[in-house]
Amino acid sequence: MPELISSIAARLRRFVGNRRHAQRRLVRLTVHVSSAGGKKDWQESRSAALEAYTRDLSLSGLSIIVPAIRIGSRYLTDQDRTLHIQIELPDTTIQLRAVSVRYEQLVGEEKGYLIGARIIEMSQTDRKLFLEYIKSPN
Repeated sequence: MPELISSIAARLRRFVGNRRHAQRRLVRLTVHVSSAGGKKDWQESRSAALEAYTRDLSLSGLSIIVPAIRIGSRYLTDQDRTLHIQIELPDTTIQLRAVSVRYEQLVGEEKGYLIGARIIEMSQTDRKLFLEYIKSPN
């Protein structure tokens, strides 16, 4: 049932208009997503990571396409679930923590789930690299 509601909301957004304010960069980058309760070290959660890819990035969030909505018994979209995301930029790899703000199951040519996530934590070094990448012309 939650997938149906999320799907309806996504379709409605197309007709009513998109109220997101942050400028988005449409880009497909490889990411590794894992879920952990609390603030675990990245290496601990990396062992159970899903390989996925981005649809777009913004200063405050990103959308990712994942092949599954859960890892083991943990749903990536649970309320207050911290997502550990490693993004492979062209010249480097950065890490961040985010929380899911919406999701929908994809149908048609693209399979999996679209997760919209809000960034909640990133090192200063990774944030600088991330901002430079988003603002770069290519």
